[in-house]
Amino acid sequence: MTLITRRAISLGLAASFFAPATARASELFEPSSDLAPNLSTRSTTTPVVFDQAFYEASAQRNAQDIAELTQGFIDLGPDVDPNEAARAARAVYTYVDQLKIEYQITGSALAHNTKVNMGIAPRGLCWHWAHDIDARLMRERFRTLQIHRAIANHNNLRLEHSTTMLGRRGDPMYRAIVLDPWRQGGTLFWEIAANDTRYDWTDRDQVFAYKRALKEGRPFRTVGTQSGLQRGVQPASSASSTTRASTSTSTRGDTNGPQIRRTGFNRYLD
Repeated sequence: MTLITRRAISLGLAASFFAPATARASELFEPSSDLAPNLSTRSTTTPVVFDQAFYEASAQRNAQDIAELTQGFIDLGPDVDPNEAARAARAVYTYVDQLKIEYQITGSALAHNTKVNMGIAPRGLCWHWAHDIDARLMRERFRTLQIHRAIANHNNLRLEHSTTMLGRRGDPMYRAIVLDPWRQGGTLFWEIAANDTRYDWTDRDQVFAYKRALKEGRPFRTVGTQSGLQRGVQPASSASSTTRASTSTSTRGDTNGPQIRRTGFNRYLD
C-alpha cells in the first residue's frame, strides 16, 4: 500500500470521527423539526420493510407499555382526548422500534454515540431521536396535545442532552411527558418533566437564544427551566384522581423540602 493511500485512509477515518461530533456541537443549527423524515430514502443495512404489518407487530409487542403511556397522557387533564392519547402512545412506541432498526442500536447510549461519532452507525445521537420523534408526532396534528422540544445541560457541551416532550395543549413544558429513548439505548423512558430527576430541562428555543447571545457577546439568561419551578406536579385533572399515575407516588425529603415523585412513571430510570 502506497504512502499516499495510507494517508488518504487516515484522513478519511479522522474526518468520519470529527464530522458527527461537529454536528453534535452545532445543535443550534440542527434541521428544522417541521420536516417529516423521508423514510423511503433513509439508509439502513437491515432489510426490514416498515409496513402496516411491522407496526401492528410492534403495537402488539408493546401493548402494555402503550396502554400505560396512553393513561399517562390522559392523566394530564380532563380535556385530553383519549383517542389522541392512544394514538400518540402507539405512534411513539412503534416509531421507536423503527428507529432502533434504522439507527442500528445494539448497545448502550454512550456506546452507540461512539459508533456514530466514528462513522460506524448512521444516526442515534440524542438529538437525532428527538428530531425524528418530533417530526413523527407532528404528522398526527394533535388538537389536545402539544409537542415541546427541550435541552438539558446546555452549558456543558459534552453532557448536553435533547428530548421531545408531549403534554396537554396550553400547559407549561414542565407538565409535559418526556419521551426519551436515547438514555436507555432504545428503550423508551417517559416521565413528567418536573419529575425527571436525571435532567433539568430548558425549552430548546431558550437554549438557542442563549447560544446566539453567547456567540454575539450579549448577556442572556435562560428562563423556563424546571429547576426552581413546581416539582412533583400533580396532573391537572385532580390530585385525588384514582388513576395509577396519581396514586403511585412516594415522598422523599432533601435540603429543598419534600418532593413527590411518581414511581409509576419511572419504570426505566437508572
